[in-house]
Amino acid sequence: MICVDKRRCRRQAPRVNDERKKEHFPIQLIKEIMSVWLRRLAWLGLSCTSFAMQAANLDWLYDVEFSVSDQSEQERLVALQDGLEIVLIRITGLRKLPDSPLIDEAFNNLDAYQLQFRYEQERALDDEDVGMRLIINYDENAVRALIRDAELPVWSSQRPRVLFLISVVDGRHRTVLNEADRSELQSIIRATALRRGVAYSQPLMDFADRTILREGAIAFNFVTSAAPLKRRVQADVVSVVRVDPLVFNQHRVWLSIHDATGQRTQVFDSGDLKTTVVEIVDRSADYLATRYAVTAGEASALHLAVTGITDIVQYKAVLDYLSKWEFIDRVLLSAVVHDRIEFELRTASTWEQLSIYFDEDGFLIRHPVASQSSDRIAEFEWQDPK
Repeated sequence: MICVDKRRCRRQAPRVNDERKKEHFPIQLIKEIMSVWLRRLAWLGLSCTSFAMQAANLDWLYDVEFSVSDQSEQERLVALQDGLEIVLIRITGLRKLPDSPLIDEAFNNLDAYQLQFRYEQERALDDEDVGMRLIINYDENAVRALIRDAELPVWSSQRPRVLFLISVVDGRHRTVLNEADRSELQSIIRATALRRGVAYSQPLMDFADRTILREGAIAFNFVTSAAPLKRRVQADVVSVVRVDPLVFNQHRVWLSIHDATGQRTQVFDSGDLKTTVVEIVDRSADYLATRYAVTAGEASALHLAVTGITDIVQYKAVLDYLSKWEFIDRVLLSAVVHDRIEFELRTASTWEQLSIYFDEDGFLIRHPVASQSSDRIAEFEWQDPK
């Protein structure tokens, strides 16, 4: 393994026009597979309890991997540029980056945005070398500063988990795409979800799943019968998809996205199955980003009061909770009266956007009489996560 740290490698990195390299994400994939099985084990103890949104903290959003043929500088620069684009797409929630002089400048100064890179040999199960991969770690602070300066939206790394229930026709039979399948379609779904920064699960289609899911009868009302599966994988959002073949290798797609606010249905035509599954993941990611990303703008002060804090441990928990959101620049203490603590948040977010996160997390509960108007402090009660 070869590792090069930013402090030891300060090269000018001009933009290079070259064929883009195919992406592979084995480390992120391993993390996702492990988390899926941990959630399935945890479900055994949670299936009889209720819980708020179990948002996933995606710690791989600033890490990108590529398969490369060699360790040449030209190939590395192309990968660095492509990787920065992927990271910006993940953090902003945008499907495509807008034209921006600041982004163009960043692509011409790539060294300012990467912390380190390293090469590792890819090995098959029989320990045979099958290639090389380049792993790049990007600087979170530098990327966030670029996004702020370019006035792009910010989508927090605390993201809802999506359960994809995708029904396609395989030959003459209808089947539900599942985690156990290692087909090319699954690889495309995985790569698209990683590119967009979407945490997702799919059914295993084991005996337990098959008692819930009927592969030949998936429909939009199917989400009701799939509620036990949603709890099993601890998903927050369900994308129910039926793909029907048309003529000339075209497909008609019924996409229904279900979350705590209700159901949204889209019907669209697409090309072959590969193009179709990319569009399914992209449309699901577009919905999540529209709902959760904080739009760019000047930071202002939002004030809130939190009650129910009885000791320093709970105070630290509240402070950590408020500080974890990337779109909150600063958390300031304004006043303390017994168990009531007032905070000032410096953020470009609005109360409407913040409320989406607070309401779904369930840690800060609004008082019924609380107002979130500009002339009154919003009142919340802290619910200890213990």
